[in-house]
Amino acid sequence: MGLFKPAWMTDKGKKADKALAAVERMDDPSELAEVVQNAPLKEVASAALRRIHDDATLADLAIRGKGWSVASHASEYMTDQDLLVEVAKNAATDTARNGALERIEDQDVLVELACSERGTLLLPALKLVGDDGLRELVLERLDPEEIAYDRDLTAYEKDEIFKVIATVVGTFGGADLERAYAIYGDGCAAGVYAKPVQAVLENKKIQQQLSQTAGEAHLSCAKCEEGLVLYEEDYDTESGNWAKSSWFHCANGHSGGGVRRNGDYEKPTFTKVSASSYHMGGTVIHLCPNCLKTVSSSPNACKIPKCTCRETAPYYVVVQFSPAVW
Repeated sequence: MGLFKPAWMTDKGKKADKALAAVERMDDPSELAEVVQNAPLKEVASAALRRIHDDATLADLAIRGKGWSVASHASEYMTDQDLLVEVAKNAATDTARNGALERIEDQDVLVELACSERGTLLLPALKLVGDDGLRELVLERLDPEEIAYDRDLTAYEKDEIFKVIATVVGTFGGADLERAYAIYGDGCAAGVYAKPVQAVLENKKIQQQLSQTAGEAHLSCAKCEEGLVLYEEDYDTESGNWAKSSWFHCANGHSGGGVRRNGDYEKPTFTKVSASSYHMGGTVIHLCPNCLKTVSSSPNACKIPKCTCRETAPYYVVVQFSPAVW
């Protein structure tokens, strides 16, 4: 540099305009790269980075850039797809890797990067892959056990990866859903990390069963006409009796019907059978639309009597069931 420092080497904010003007007169990519890595003022380094139009220089900055983190943003100015892949694989910072991934256009390349040996690429790549690629990854390419025990991934990253998988599985049906059961269902070697996926699978199974057996009929509150009706069982552990709260309830607190302490049963009040669409998860019971007593199989804790007129009913009524906690 000689006896005098270049203008861009100033660390005085009041001289920033002169430093920026000096950068604007520079064109050589290697000289601009030196400014990016060594300029004391961030705005000067950023200005130099914006003037670099050579992807090879930008890739080198993204992979091996030192000092201030502006070098990590070099990939944001790149267009060469092959060099972007190199940055995604080899850059030292998350910002550089993720910036490169976001600029890769080929979905097949993103799928391959998601499956690469560098586990930290999996989560950001998953968020960029389209539906077809996600299906391939979730059903064919990813090993849940390897993800769960990957030492390059933090517990947070593992949780987030399985949340993405759960969202994808939620779109499956038919053979894809069965395949997902086989990979992520009970006994999945990923352990607790697979729980979000298993919750979605269980809900899908219930929805599938209900669509096959119960149509869309359910109980809704006839008094306020808002929300589905829940049947809740409660057990008084001190007295050993079923508590009075073993009733049908709507979201607004209206209730009526159910098992009393003396064992009598009242048909639900303030409720009506509705055929509009519904969404239910967890435990449900099926009721006869005539007497609103149970049909088919029910949870062991359910105290509603069995229906005796099922043969005259053309469909089931589905009610969310909250069993007693012992």
